[in-house]
Amino acid sequence: MSVGLVSVGIVLYFLRSILAPFAMAVFAKILLDPAIEEMKKKGLPRPLAIAVTFLLSAFVVTGVAGIVAGSIGQLTDHVDEYVARFQELLWDLLYSIPESLGKRLDVGEIFALAVKSFKAMIGSLTTSIVSLLGQLLVTGLFLVFFLLSETRDEDKSALQLKIEGQVRDYMIVKVALSLLTAILTGALLTIGQVELALVFALLTFVLNFVPNIGPLVAVALPIPLLVLSPKVGLSAGIAILAGLVLVQFVLGNFIEPKLMGERLALNPILVLFSLLLWGAIWGIAGTLLAIPLTAAMKLALQAQLEPSASSQMILVGSPEQISRATVMLSEQGKEEEQSPPTVADAPPSPPDEPVTPL
Repeated sequence: MSVGLVSVGIVLYFLRSILAPFAMAVFAKILLDPAIEEMKKKGLPRPLAIAVTFLLSAFVVTGVAGIVAGSIGQLTDHVDEYVARFQELLWDLLYSIPESLGKRLDVGEIFALAVKSFKAMIGSLTTSIVSLLGQLLVTGLFLVFFLLSETRDEDKSALQLKIEGQVRDYMIVKVALSLLTAILTGALLTIGQVELALVFALLTFVLNFVPNIGPLVAVALPIPLLVLSPKVGLSAGIAILAGLVLVQFVLGNFIEPKLMGERLALNPILVLFSLLLWGAIWGIAGTLLAIPLTAAMKLALQAQLEPSASSQMILVGSPEQISRATVMLSEQGKEEEQSPPTVADAPPSPPDEPVTPL
């Protein structure tokens, strides 16, 4: 079994450029199906409803790509101002260091290293966004074929309908909350005259699909520009950062749990493991799809194995419940080994020899 799992992991890794967009298209279809069905109910033919949905999606992606390109170009035009600002902050820091320690520091080397790191950060950010947009284009091609191949609910199994329903509910709530978080983040950064405000809003929308880690990264990303921007003072930078933290804290800890409820009921340890696993296999796309993929696999395994209460507790319980369930399953296995075989389990007796007549 372990060899089979390793083989599956290797296949998923080496075919990630195809399978990751494929999975994204599957979940996009699950999310868009209700809109297409609603247009059909209003008298729009399905092919036309699909065309309208796909054109709107393509318009959104194209608009986002244009915003990202314009924002990065704007940042490139003002990179000299950021370098000058960083040099000023560096000298202020060095003047505050005792002279005995300051003599040992090579200011030129520190400055060159910092500028190189800053440019590398911008380059990495650009590469990640371009890679994600490229995957979205491939996803769009898969999505067209999925939408054109209509499958009626009557032809779907109960398990498939259950998976689609739970994943759809999760994604609708997640998309709405991520969009609200991105709008508030973009508004705060725009009011504060921070460069790349729209890019950071886009990244916030994407990163909010990554539980626990994503919101922290989304808050941390604008910090270098808040520090280096000549248009943002110290008090304004602190206020903007506090606003970003407040938005993520309120929406992530109060609004989202109330709306999400127990839709997927995944154990926190399982969530963290799935993030690490799918992120290692499929990169950014894997971290974005980790939760719906894991939820679908959990439902499929539950239906296949018909687990007991103990094994269900391992999938969705707290750490204390997991340890207790593990002990229960272990004791259950020992009892089965020690119990005497029943009549049904006993080996069959040899057939009676026929009696020959005298």
